[in-house]
Amino acid sequence: MKVYAIDVKWQDYKPSRVLDWLGIDYTSIKNIKSIPNRPNDICIASQKQFGDGVIELRDWSEGIPTAMQELSSKFRKVILINDDYTGQWPKKINNTYILGLEMRAVERLGSKKFRHLWRKGKYNFNYVQCRSLYEKSNYVNNPDEYPEKIKNMKNVIRNKAYLHMNKYPKSHRLGMIIKLLENDIFDIGYNSMLCAPMEYKEFQRRITDIDTSINNGSFLDIDKKTMDMVNERLPIILQDEEKIEGSGDNFTGADTISIPYNYMEDSYFTIVTESHNREIDQFLWTEKLAKPLVGMHPFILLAQPFMLKYLRSRGFETFSEVIDESYDNEISDQKRFSMIVNECNELFKNNTQQDLHNLYYDVLYDKIEHNYYNFIKVVEEELQLIKDIIDDKI
Repeated sequence: MKVYAIDVKWQDYKPSRVLDWLGIDYTSIKNIKSIPNRPNDICIASQKQFGDGVIELRDWSEGIPTAMQELSSKFRKVILINDDYTGQWPKKINNTYILGLEMRAVERLGSKKFRHLWRKGKYNFNYVQCRSLYEKSNYVNNPDEYPEKIKNMKNVIRNKAYLHMNKYPKSHRLGMIIKLLENDIFDIGYNSMLCAPMEYKEFQRRITDIDTSINNGSFLDIDKKTMDMVNERLPIILQDEEKIEGSGDNFTGADTISIPYNYMEDSYFTIVTESHNREIDQFLWTEKLAKPLVGMHPFILLAQPFMLKYLRSRGFETFSEVIDESYDNEISDQKRFSMIVNECNELFKNNTQQDLHNLYYDVLYDKIEHNYYNFIKVVEEELQLIKDIIDDKI
C-alpha cells in the first residue's frame, strides 16, 4: 500500500505536510488533471485544490463533491483535509474521510437554542493547530528550550501589558478596538487591525451582529465620533506587518499564522479574538488561540460561550486567579463581550507592569508552562487520527 498526496504548486496550504509531520513516505501528484488510478492505495488531498489555480473550491456544495468525484473511484481511501471550514460536519462518506475543524455543539431547547457542551467528533481534525506547532514554532525540535528561555527572562520587565492582533474586521474585533481606545488602555498593549478606514455605512455594517435572531440587533452601537476615532488609526500595523499591502479588508503579505515571539516576549497577556464570537451550533478554535499556548501567554478569550470549559476538558488550564472567567458561561454575545471588556479594564488599569510581571511569574507561570506542553500533546492527538485512517484502524 502506498500513500499519494495532491501537491499543487499554487497552494500555500498543503495537506501533504501532515504526512511530513508524521514521517510517512508518500508520492506527490503535481497535476490534478492526470491523477493515477491506484485502487489499492490512499490519497490525501484538499477540496480547495480542485479550483482553477485562482479560485479555491472550499464549500460543501462545490469543493468536496468535485474532489470526491475525481478521487474516490481511483483510490481505496481518500482523506480530505481542510485548513478552514468544510461547510458541513466532518464525516465519512463511503471511502472518503472528510476531515474538518468544526465541532458540533450540544443544544438545549428552551426560549432559545444555545450551546451547552462541546463535543469532539470522530472526524474532527484541526490542521491549523498542527501547523502552528510544526511550521510556526521555533522550538518544535527542542520544546524544552522555550520554557527555559522564558524563565531566564524573569529579571526583565516587559514593555507592554498585552498583545491583541487582528486581521479581518469582524464585529467583536472592531468592538474590542473601540473599547480599548475608549477605556484608555489601547496604548499599553500591542494592537493590530489589518483593514483600511471605512465609510460610516460600511463601518456600521461591520459592527452589526449578523445573527439578529439571537441578539436582536446591533452588536455594538457606534456614532460617527467613535468611527472617526478608530478610522484615524486604521490600518493598525505592528512592525512585523509593515510589508502588507492592499485595501479594504483585503490586505496581503502579513503572515497571520506565525507565532509573534518578539511581541509575546515583550508583553504579559494575549487578548484572543477568535474567528467566531456568536452563539451558533458549531464551534472551532484556530491559530488565534494556538498562539498564546505555543508562545506561553495567559489569555482573555473573546470567543463563543463555553470555550474555556472545552479547553479545560482537553487538559488546558485557565486563569481564574486573576480573571473572572464567568464570562465563559454567558450565552448573550453582547453581555459576554461587556464582561470581557470589564476584565480587561480590571486587569490592565489596576496593575502596573511590575504587577503584571509578578502575576505572570509568581501566580500563573506553572499553568502557562502546563498549557505549552499540553498543546503539544493535543496536536499529537490530532495527528493520530490521520495515522489511524492510513493504518486501517478507523
